[in-house]
Amino acid sequence: DIGTPSGWEHLDYILGGIRKGEVIVVTAETGCGKTTWCVNLSVNLANKGKKVWINSYEMNPKTIHRKIASIVLDKNLKIRAFTEKEKQEYKDWCHPRHLHINQGNDGSDIETLRADIEIASLAYGIEYVIIDHLDYIQSSKAKNVTESIDDCMRKLHSIAMEYNVGIILVAHIKQVQGAIRAITLNDLKGSASIKQYPDAIIILHRMDVLDMSQKNKIQLSVVKNRLLGKQFTINLNYNPVSDSFTQPPKGY
Repeated sequence: DIGTPSGWEHLDYILGGIRKGEVIVVTAETGCGKTTWCVNLSVNLANKGKKVWINSYEMNPKTIHRKIASIVLDKNLKIRAFTEKEKQEYKDWCHPRHLHINQGNDGSDIETLRADIEIASLAYGIEYVIIDHLDYIQSSKAKNVTESIDDCMRKLHSIAMEYNVGIILVAHIKQVQGAIRAITLNDLKGSASIKQYPDAIIILHRMDVLDMSQKNKIQLSVVKNRLLGKQFTINLNYNPVSDSFTQPPKGY
């Protein structure tokens, strides 16, 4: 399956696009913009005519809408009231596109999520599912957190292939002790399954954590890439006004 362009040319060169039937894990330290980056990806996929479901258990649907509107209209609409013109512009953007947002924040068990994705894909044609985040998905068969993550990762991989949907999964890291440093693959919460089952793993890192002169600069590292094998780090600019991530010009 040829991957859909992500909206960031350098990332597409590494991954070959975002494909259906695969699981991509996105992780970072708290406050690095995991959910916001996934919302940007959702907007980019929707702009390519793809049907996307943002399934967030952590963020209010209204907040997600405001993030999308900020990205689409290139304005800070996260807390202030929309003007009538902005409302209409946002409606005009939404109308021809298929970008759906879940209305619940209670979490899910993996079997319920399987049933939801089955309906979403077969009845509504959903092609890409954002899940925010792994900690809110439980396994009824697991005795502890590690077993739950193992079972959920295995089943999410199966669901992606069975229903031919691309799953972009936000996953948290273990608490990192000691000095501030860049996150690595080994910091993912869970056992080896969190590294084994995904087709790709992306780590976001705020560059100003280590260098204050790099404010609003984000490093995006592809640390697992099953299809193409490329592992690489690219730089993105973050706009705190519109909540958008853009690729710097050549020579950055």
